[in-house]
Amino acid sequence: MKSEDHLRKARRLEASAGKLISSSGDDSELACEGFYGAAQHFLSHGLERRLGRHIDTHEGMSRLLRRNDFNEIAVAFDRLDIIRHGQWYGRKGNGDVAKGASALVSRIRRWAVEEG
Repeated sequence: MKSEDHLRKARRLEASAGKLISSSGDDSELACEGFYGAAQHFLSHGLERRLGRHIDTHEGMSRLLRRNDFNEIAVAFDRLDIIRHGQWYGRKGNGDVAKGASALVSRIRRWAVEEG
């Protein structure tokens, strides 16, 4: 997938996931999955922009980020993965957790699109 296609998909997934955030947390699992997918696409775009290469899967993403000294972003992505996993396999949805996932994606988006 081309970098600009990753960016378009990331923006669409982030917007869609944001619509699922509610105070009841009823759709938090789907919101967190969407935010995780958006993060993967933002990261692919950002890595292409910064390094001239990217990977199209979440496997190895944190390692590639760390190997290139993008440690803060690797931590954000790892945290998002933990949230996603907990929401997907956990028992109860939580709107605040989905909002936290949204904030992590916002940080990743800024790195991928706006910063340096």
